[in-house]
Amino acid sequence: MKNVALQMYSIRELMKADSHQAILDVAKAGYSGIEFAGFFDHPVSDIKAWLDEAGIVCAGTHTGLALLQPDTIAQTIEDHHTLGTDLLVLPGVPGEMYGSYDAACEMGAMLDKIGAQLKREGICFYYHNHYREFDIFNGKRAFDLIFEHSSPENLSIELDCYWASIGGVEPYDYIKKYGSRCSLLHVKDRKPGDEEKVKNHIFECTEVGYGVIDYKKIIALGNQVGVKWYTVEQESFDMPMLESIAKSAKWLNENV
Repeated sequence: MKNVALQMYSIRELMKADSHQAILDVAKAGYSGIEFAGFFDHPVSDIKAWLDEAGIVCAGTHTGLALLQPDTIAQTIEDHHTLGTDLLVLPGVPGEMYGSYDAACEMGAMLDKIGAQLKREGICFYYHNHYREFDIFNGKRAFDLIFEHSSPENLSIELDCYWASIGGVEPYDYIKKYGSRCSLLHVKDRKPGDEEKVKNHIFECTEVGYGVIDYKKIIALGNQVGVKWYTVEQESFDMPMLESIAKSAKWLNENV
């Protein structure tokens, strides 16, 4: 099996209904890793047991700022150790936190401090983008300001290739720019001919390898810079969820 994972936000309805079965289904669909977005009130020890049963590993978590505060971060660290993962991703923050030149710089410095604390506990800290991080302030994109004001040792990149594309940049160029700092990728594809919908803030995606983003080119570069996980995140479906995620997994396992 290749380093292909699923972000469980993709099938959150199934995860909410029966987390145990959802984990088993993801393994059957062809994935070797799972990136979690919440545990739906299950103890992480149970989640780890279900992963082991399925023969699949935790490929990190999406963990919000509320769980990275002085009164919550210790439990968050313990949970990651229980899950056997050293990958923790901040999935996003309110737009005002990077909505100006100064705000983006301040955000980078803030995340650097959190990342330094996590690093001391053996956990790598990542930031996951959407599209507004590519807004330009004083000639620089907020995304770049965030990472210029943080250390590569303390803050890494989970580049969401779809959202980067929506934000007006080429994902390939950003992977090339940041190299090994960009060691996790979210891979979801854009439907052909979606430009007018995007202008109207209608965002749809399709199975990986069947849209307009050149993932063969991205994967070739990703393998060069040491991408740890190619993680599928699907936010809209034209076929049953499990069928869709299996289609993406098959394409990725043939191309990674």
